[in-house]
Amino acid sequence: MFDEKEIVDALYMHSPNPVISNNILSQSEGFVSREVYLTGRGGKFTPTPLNEMEDLKDQLLKEEQYGLNELMKFPTDIFPEVIQDFIKAQAKALPVPEDFVGVGMLGVVSATIGNTTLINVKNSWTDEGCNVWLCIIADPSVRKTAALKASMSPLFKLEKELHLEFQSLKQHYKQNLEQYNLWKAKIKKDKATNEDMPEEPVAPVLRRIVVIKNTMEGLFKVLGNNPNGVIRFNDELKTLFTELNKYRNGDDRQTLLELFSRNRITIDLKLSEEPEIIDDPFVTIMGGTQPETIEPIIVDGVSDGLSARFLFSYPETAIADFTDYDVSNEIKEAYEDAIINLYWSRPKETRRLNLSSDAYEYLKSVINGLRAEMRAPDFPQQLLAPYGKLDGYLVRFTLILHVLAYQNHQTKNETMVDKETVRKAHKLVGYFKSHMRKVYNRTGGTTLNKNCLKLVELVKKKGKKTDFGYEMTFRDIERSHVFGKGKTTADAVFEVVNMLKNESIGTYEMKEIHNGVSYKFILFI
Repeated sequence: MFDEKEIVDALYMHSPNPVISNNILSQSEGFVSREVYLTGRGGKFTPTPLNEMEDLKDQLLKEEQYGLNELMKFPTDIFPEVIQDFIKAQAKALPVPEDFVGVGMLGVVSATIGNTTLINVKNSWTDEGCNVWLCIIADPSVRKTAALKASMSPLFKLEKELHLEFQSLKQHYKQNLEQYNLWKAKIKKDKATNEDMPEEPVAPVLRRIVVIKNTMEGLFKVLGNNPNGVIRFNDELKTLFTELNKYRNGDDRQTLLELFSRNRITIDLKLSEEPEIIDDPFVTIMGGTQPETIEPIIVDGVSDGLSARFLFSYPETAIADFTDYDVSNEIKEAYEDAIINLYWSRPKETRRLNLSSDAYEYLKSVINGLRAEMRAPDFPQQLLAPYGKLDGYLVRFTLILHVLAYQNHQTKNETMVDKETVRKAHKLVGYFKSHMRKVYNRTGGTTLNKNCLKLVELVKKKGKKTDFGYEMTFRDIERSHVFGKGKTTADAVFEVVNMLKNESIGTYEMKEIHNGVSYKFILFI
């Protein structure tokens, strides 16, 4: 017989952010309590009858299915102050959700660290890197690309510095090569000994950190010359998937999967006499896409797990007004200096991090919590693959946050990770987990269920706010083409609205007008 606490714990597992340790749910800072989660109010917990709990469970699942539960906002507060200031100011200036700038920053820091730092969890789990694959989902004209490029500004500056460095080295190389060739000619002509002949100079290699819209073959060439890794930025991530195997007949998809785990890759290029081998290839991938294109990306990557390796950010957005607010030079320069200093202060030898005992125990409880969620009988099958990558992302986030903390003097120990850092990484996992559910709910299920979610998103974004929620006329819904052009018919709208009405998600009203009848849909919030 279950007692009520165990039932509450089981229900709470449907929250996006539980922490489970030894079958006991503990509260993590920043996450809603079970009392608030179940009753919508604070204060002392009042026992709820079992039949009401079952009804509540069904309602919570409906809210999650239709995207009505609140998404976690990007946890800006877990980062050092210099980064917090930039995220908040840049987001306010554009204006965009902090998610856009924060996710961009996360990719930037990941690439800046690159292969220079690894982390060990235990003897059978060592040398985890910090490469991340990130995708922002948002409608056009909400400035997601502008936010990502603002976050990447220090890397663009670095690219200029590295190019100037290369030009200088190339000039020296040309001079040394000329002297070397003169010596060779003199030795051949005079038949002299080559004891005093200088060594043949080695051509310099352009150091890179950003790759934009490159083919996979071009990416491999860059990786061969940059062992610490790069970030591949795609304004539209859909192009990454369409480019696979476009220019050569190799298995680019399989190679991309290997890149995620930093496994050795072997490249057979057409003009090469022998294959090129790249050990520990590091590639962070970042970009955006629109809601209409995310379903093909997810579906296309289900069979081999490619899409499951991406973390999605899908915040609520709107086309915002232009404002006078701007980012100060001090905030922008402080952020850029922090990233550029992080790059130039990277250790020459690989730095390896370890977890303190309490950090390890906390990390273990979070991972076991994730696995307990996955074992639940009603856990969505489409979430199994992406959830399976969250263990690794938890460790990768821990590495990133520790390096940032050390650089910004928040910890004195360069290689020992504390519990607080893992707690922050857990918060970041919770953020992506809540957005993951929104994305996969949109792409899974029947066409009717998908259309229900699309309509809910449309009405929340463009409907008229009322005391009961949001409302929109059927005519405006048809004109929006929310289900696709030619598919948003009157019959389709009625079918979806009736589905949402039966699920108690909304209702509709009929009103007689001079030339007939007008209908409007009301979404309950």
